[in-house]
Amino acid sequence: MAKCVVSFVDPSQIKHTVTVYASGVYEAAGLALVAFGSQANEWMSQPGAGTTLEVEVHSAPVTHAVTVERVTAWLSSSGSPSEVATKHRIRKTLENQKK
Repeated sequence: MAKCVVSFVDPSQIKHTVTVYASGVYEAAGLALVAFGSQANEWMSQPGAGTTLEVEVHSAPVTHAVTVERVTAWLSSSGSPSEVATKHRIRKTLENQKK
């Protein structure tokens, strides 16, 4: 299940957004319709059949842990031309910070 932010723009060009937790886009959209329906009043109209619902999926964050020693070793290692350029840029930036 992922956190999903579902939005729509009403006829008055006001954007309405709700956060739901769902396993898929259609489930998120359905849950959002329920939430929007429970809030429908003079402040917000119910989304119509032709209304586009924008579903933004926020996947679970991934955390990685590396030691400074490993980063230093990586900076000194070889790699593809683009990786070498990235490492060079990082090394130069670190060297400039020490000055």
